Amino acid sequence: MSWCALVVVFSDNPTFLSVFAEMADEGRLMVWETKLLVITRLPLSSVEDLMQNYWTFSMMNTMFMKIKETAGINHFHGMKVNISWLPLTPYWMEEKRPGPNGTEARTYTGREYRIMENIGSILNFSLNPLPFIGAEAVSLK
Repeated sequence: MSWCALVVVFSDNPTFLSVFAEMADEGRLMVWETKLLVITRLPLSSVEDLMQNYWTFSMMNTMFMKIKETAGINHFHGMKVNISWLPLTPYWMEEKRPGPNGTEARTYTGREYRIMENIGSILNFSLNPLPFIGAEAVSLK
């Protein structure tokens, strides 16, 4: 019944992810305000197949995070993850402030930013918001 939620799915099973996508679509789990994070170790070709074949993965607010398997241990080691964003209040907001040596410091806030920041703190990565260059630069295929 919640329409503004974050759903996190962790699976390496393409069948499970396919069934999840079908059930999420049929049950209307995914609406425009819902965010979905899929964490997986599937090969890129499998992820691309899922994105091509399921509306939930291709057209909704879905992000795939592919984890490399290293000696049976999976973690992000505090890496910075590049993230694109749109300045849409209250989801993403950017503040520019004077920084040291005449530079400009940018800080980010907003509901979606805080959600992503919390996920990062749990999975041990930090966000690196890419510079916003305008909505006309965004292309939908």
